Amino acid sequence: MSSAADISDLTGAILASHPVANSFAAWVETVTKTAVPSSISSSVAATKTVFLKPKGGKLSTPILVVALADSPVGNNAIAKHLGAKEARVAADDLTRETFGVEKLDVTPFVLKNVADKSTLTVLIDEALLADADRHLVFRGFAADASLYVAASKLKAFLEAQGVRYTSVNLVEICGAPGTASPPAPKKVAEKPAAKAAAADDGKEILIGITAKKEEDFPSWYQQ
Repeated sequence: MSSAADISDLTGAILASHPVANSFAAWVETVTKTAVPSSISSSVAATKTVFLKPKGGKLSTPILVVALADSPVGNNAIAKHLGAKEARVAADDLTRETFGVEKLDVTPFVLKNVADKSTLTVLIDEALLADADRHLVFRGFAADASLYVAASKLKAFLEAQGVRYTSVNLVEICGAPGTASPPAPKKVAEKPAAKAAAADDGKEILIGITAKKEEDFPSWYQQ
């Protein structure tokens, strides 16, 4: 099974300790600002890895999505892009069965634990690998440790492990973060059809007669 030390040896990643973050947002803040190792001079970017199980359609293999922390990951949008009807986050038992780790510890490095890589569909956010020198940050198999690895080294790791992945534009597939769908147009209630005869204050109004005698006598008279 993979360990942070193993991954560090394989990729040249820097393993850094830091205070435990109590949320994903807090972790991103910690690993990109306060806990960045002094030996890193390039830019850094936090990441997220989502393991999905598709349902319906042509796709049957589970989906592993590796993306920048601020990239959109819409489960159903990704599923439909791949030919499935929908997808949901994989259950804990499927995660353990596939990678041998708990859900929180899923990163692209757990692909090392998968003997048959063809049993998975792997998507890589194209923005993730756009800057080869940038250091990407992944959870280091513990709440108080993270791995900093250059994007070029991550790509080399995937290729060395025989992982066949597809680079995707998640903004095109899922929409920009915070973008809401336009509201559906309101239906305008249709006016009820005019009736041949209708009571109005006890007076009869006939078809073709638009003025009431008492209210506008000249117009009524000319009708």
